[in-house]
Amino acid sequence: QKNFVEYFSSPNKFVLLDESFGAGKEEEEVMPGKILSMVSRGLSRIAVAGGFSAETAPRIHELEDYFKIPISVDAESRLRTDGKLDIAKMKRYLAFFFPARV
Repeated sequence: QKNFVEYFSSPNKFVLLDESFGAGKEEEEVMPGKILSMVSRGLSRIAVAGGFSAETAPRIHELEDYFKIPISVDAESRLRTDGKLDIAKMKRYLAFFFPARV
């Protein structure tokens, strides 16, 4: 729908692809198809969530390279241990994206 595309094409608005509802459910195998669907409709501000961690960070990098767009990632659920953010997990995750800073 035209209004949907116009709304999410404006600055600071992202389409969030997430079916985990905060549970960290992995859905990486269907992510490229969902991103392709959005990009083919002219949307390039895309965020993903559900099951992302230091181990899956390279997958996001591959998707960014393939689609030539930055992808915002919510990795919070996989960066927790016993309900609290785990500093070691956060450092491993951020080291992939910012290796010189971590």
